[in-house]
Amino acid sequence: MTVLPYEPIVSLQRLAAADPASGHIAWGALVAPDRVVVPGPIGPVFEAGPFDILLASTLGSNSAASTERIRPRSAGAVGKSTNPNGAVLGLQLSQSSQYAPSGEPLEKRDLAAAIHEEDDIWTALEALGAVPPSIRDLSPRELLEAVPPPTQMVRAVSPDEAIDTPEMELFDAPDDVALNVCRYFRC
Repeated sequence: MTVLPYEPIVSLQRLAAADPASGHIAWGALVAPDRVVVPGPIGPVFEAGPFDILLASTLGSNSAASTERIRPRSAGAVGKSTNPNGAVLGLQLSQSSQYAPSGEPLEKRDLAAAIHEEDDIWTALEALGAVPPSIRDLSPRELLEAVPPPTQMVRAVSPDEAIDTPEMELFDAPDDVALNVCRYFRC
């Protein structure tokens, strides 16, 4: 298994998948103990059906860290209408992860300035060090085949409360971009 310079790896996973490699939908990054962000395009996340979030170590079996699967409680997106595929999906977890966030703390004014220069929100987050670089380029098979079974399975949100379908609306307001969020609701 590839060892990454940051912990944890974050993978959105189909609920009914047989293993993490085949269940992978999208990569993400833990930005707070109870928040994950996912690079766009975000439509495929919701087209995949109900999902949870796998958080795991890339340090292999010598690591004391465990594998977690945690359901999302809510979701929202930040993006520009000029580049909908460059939006970022934010997920609040139903409980905090045992892992520490993998990026640098983010100031709202710094994010607004970065987004003023960059249409792709994820690229702006990478430039600020808020998310690890090159997540979008990782190989699911290579990283997820060796992930051990979850030692912590958290499904505090019942399946009928699952986040399923987005109501998409993106905003253009570079000075206030951190506040422009579209919310996702169950249909």
